[in-house]
Amino acid sequence: MRRYFFVATTVATLLSLLTADGPLRAQQQQGTRIAVIDLQTVFKNHQRFQTKKDAFNKDADAYKAHVRDTQRKGNAEIEKLKQFKPGTPEYTNLEKRLASMRADLQVETQLKNKEMALREAQIFYQAYNEVQQQVAKFSGEYGISMVLRFEQTEINPANLQSVRMGLSRPVVYVYPQLDITAEVIKRLNAGIPPANVSRAPQVPRGRNTTPAPRRSQAPRATPPRRR
Repeated sequence: MRRYFFVATTVATLLSLLTADGPLRAQQQQGTRIAVIDLQTVFKNHQRFQTKKDAFNKDADAYKAHVRDTQRKGNAEIEKLKQFKPGTPEYTNLEKRLASMRADLQVETQLKNKEMALREAQIFYQAYNEVQQQVAKFSGEYGISMVLRFEQTEINPANLQSVRMGLSRPVVYVYPQLDITAEVIKRLNAGIPPANVSRAPQVPRGRNTTPAPRRSQAPRATPPRRR
């Protein structure tokens, strides 16, 4: 009786293990669809982002020019101050004006730097959200489970920093059809005429890239077909 009980228990245990291994085996056969994207290239060719960035840089340069102009005026007042004798009313009044100019410029610069830092952060954050939305939409259409960041730039063997950065890259090799960089750029700039020739998408044609697909074809830079 014990023998039959042992045999029955053993068979039941084996059946349970085989049943539990079924989903794992099916998952291994199905696999996880993975793609990669070069965010540096995407941001470089993201037209709305570049437009806002250019406007930001223009405003930043204008404020720097304003600071330089204020400093020149202050230097001119310092030269005038040398013409007066310390303790005279002219010297004292001019000295107070210089102190007020320095204080005003310092406070103004601190507030402006804070304002510009916040504005720059918002520009990058908004652009990243747009990229993330397009990546998520594309991944949903083609059944992609994970998108990893990688870099297409070539390593400069004569530059130690470039070599070190290359060695620290998390992705060592990418099958060209897994690179969705060009397709995401195309979707981001859909309906936006190029600002100039140099601003048009310029995805590096390296070993890890694939030419942009024709409109009549499904994107080549994609993982397997939809589920």
